[in-house]
Amino acid sequence: MTPMAFVIFAGEDAWQIGAAKPQGLVVVDVATGPDDDPAEAAQLAAEALKNEGYTGGGRGVVLAVPSGWCLCASIDTDGLSHQNTRPTMVYRLEEKLPVAAEDLIADFIPHNGQSLGVCIESSKILPIIEALEKRGVAVDVVSPTALLALQDRLSAEGGLADEVNAVVWGDRDHLDLFFLSGEAPVAWHLLGHDPKDLATHLGMRSINTDAPTRLAVSAVDPALIDSSITDSDAQVVASDHEPMTAAATRTAQRVIGGKTSCWVNLRRDAAAVRDPLRHVQTPLLGSLVAGLIFLATLCGAMAWRGNGYQQNIDDSESHQREVFGQVFPSRAVPVNVKSRLASEHRRAADMGGGMEGLPGGPSCLWVLHDVLTQMPRDLRYRVLELRLTGGQVHLEGQARSHGDADQIATALGAHERLSIDPPRTEALADQGIAFTITGEAYADSVSRARMGGGP
Repeated sequence: MTPMAFVIFAGEDAWQIGAAKPQGLVVVDVATGPDDDPAEAAQLAAEALKNEGYTGGGRGVVLAVPSGWCLCASIDTDGLSHQNTRPTMVYRLEEKLPVAAEDLIADFIPHNGQSLGVCIESSKILPIIEALEKRGVAVDVVSPTALLALQDRLSAEGGLADEVNAVVWGDRDHLDLFFLSGEAPVAWHLLGHDPKDLATHLGMRSINTDAPTRLAVSAVDPALIDSSITDSDAQVVASDHEPMTAAATRTAQRVIGGKTSCWVNLRRDAAAVRDPLRHVQTPLLGSLVAGLIFLATLCGAMAWRGNGYQQNIDDSESHQREVFGQVFPSRAVPVNVKSRLASEHRRAADMGGGMEGLPGGPSCLWVLHDVLTQMPRDLRYRVLELRLTGGQVHLEGQARSHGDADQIATALGAHERLSIDPPRTEALADQGIAFTITGEAYADSVSRARMGGGP
């Protein structure tokens, strides 16, 4: 659905409001007086907007200014660099106007190496914009009413851009005469309702170009047109009586709806929008609030879960202290109960041979008996260390030769409950060798056979 759009038609004596609604276009007068200053007129216009359904909320409107407030001239743009082009164009426009560049707000319509510069004095338009925005009216676009109407006439469906090269549009006290090049205006003249003025400008065009003048006429007395083209080659191609405000409102509707951009927008430079995000302030604020709520909810959920985890930790530590008190009633509960319990568990496992989890494992006393009884009695050797841990046998000592170490290992391996690996030997600095013998002890010969040992 095409969105609603609103236009404020400013003027010296009378203001109007244009509204593009689903049911059609509406143009109403604003009850302004000739002595009202721009601020007072803007206040009345804001009230009229609200009466027509304007609700604000960041939604913008188009401020259409009368032709008499504007100045225009065509400038040459050939040879301009891409850097700082606009300031240069403004100063070239200044050369053709009686106003300093610093006091102008200008925009340009390019065409074939030329540009039609359209400008307005900042002191004329700034008080109106400020007065409207103080009353909640967001002004998005400032453009001449005549150019908005011409844009609709040429670019709308069934436009006349290919059929005409001049357009005359009548207003209350003047005529707007445009000369065109395709769809772009290349000259804009403000004339009175005098056939001689129009005839003079049409004749000057005939002198400067060989192409005949094909006119589109809107809201102009046919007798005035007939008197103006009597002595020229101009011919009327299209004629209607539509007021300029209706066509300008249609263009404003497309501009506000984002379907097109207006040829001239004087909402720039000193009159530029100060807050370009004002149209999305409400959704941005809503998104920010939603984000804050989400973060607060997330933090709350994480805090709740963290509190649950901490409660579990506290319960586990309390249980560990209870277990430690039950196992070691005479000891003070340490700071790190888990570490102390793990240490006591390892110590108890070492003391028990590490076989408490294996039913039927060999007793350390029996393993010690088997090792000592199997040691050779006819050799001279020295046992430095004998370690029995979890069924593992580790024997370190010294002997006279490598063969003696092999004989010791063979003698140990001959026992049915012992599985001995070949010895590791190392020659000593003085005499003899150092040996290390490792192996595994089993509860009985059946267990040894199951584990792959010998008979």
